[in-house]
Amino acid sequence: MTTSAELAAQVGVAVSELNTAKNIFEGIREDTNERLEKAENEFAAFIGGDFADAVNGTKDIIVYVDPVDGSDSNNGLSASSSVKTSDKVYELVGGSLFDVVLIYIRKGTEFSLMHIISASVQIKITSWTANDGAVNKPILRQGLPKRSNLNAPNVALSAVEVSTYTAVENEQMPPVYDYRAFFRGVEKLRMISSKVNVVDNQLLHIHSSGSGDSFHRRSISIYGSSISVLPSAVGVIDSVPNIVSWFGTAMAVPFDFFAKTMTLELNGQHANLDELLNVPSDYLSTNVSLTMV
Repeated sequence: MTTSAELAAQVGVAVSELNTAKNIFEGIREDTNERLEKAENEFAAFIGGDFADAVNGTKDIIVYVDPVDGSDSNNGLSASSSVKTSDKVYELVGGSLFDVVLIYIRKGTEFSLMHIISASVQIKITSWTANDGAVNKPILRQGLPKRSNLNAPNVALSAVEVSTYTAVENEQMPPVYDYRAFFRGVEKLRMISSKVNVVDNQLLHIHSSGSGDSFHRRSISIYGSSISVLPSAVGVIDSVPNIVSWFGTAMAVPFDFFAKTMTLELNGQHANLDELLNVPSDYLSTNVSLTMV
């Protein structure tokens, strides 16, 4: 039979073991809390630092442009805060490689692009209507003979007019490969209710000298739009009034050219669409007659 003294001793041992276990648990909990707090702080720093910068760098961006009444002190996020110049658009967008760049240009105005505007996925150019009631498509002009481009895998034009660079009399144009194409690095070009004027620079360039971009499929899709070829000024040297240009010989690049309700204005600059397009028929898929004039 256990005596009261022995029972008291057993209780004392149990209490001592319990206190020891409690102290161990408290130590573990304190250490766990410290680790958790450290992890939370590190995660917060990560979210607020490099991670935030990386995420913000891939966001889509919208820029409203008003070449008449806009101001480069604005942020371009709405029609009422439109920016005015290519310098400001480049400052907002530039070569930052947003996923999608959406540029609205005020109807009835002309905007001269003087920079390379880039996006990692798509650039879309469209229009907006001001209180003056103008309905004419805004005109986006390539303002320089080179390094004045839209640079993205996909470019979409909607209800706008664009024009490649127009050289002055006796101007010597840069080499065909030297960042001249209006749509640089573009694999898919889509036009809806728009107009493209081809003057002294090409729309697309395929660099077929082994640079590695030669074998990607290119596609042009046109709906309710027109392509017009305009004559060069007197004495312009090395004008390239084509849809596609090549450096080196034309290579086996798959090319899609599909159109519905397309108007073509060659103005005596080419014999037919085939000559304007400048893509070997062996590599071309199209629903349009290449003899179209």
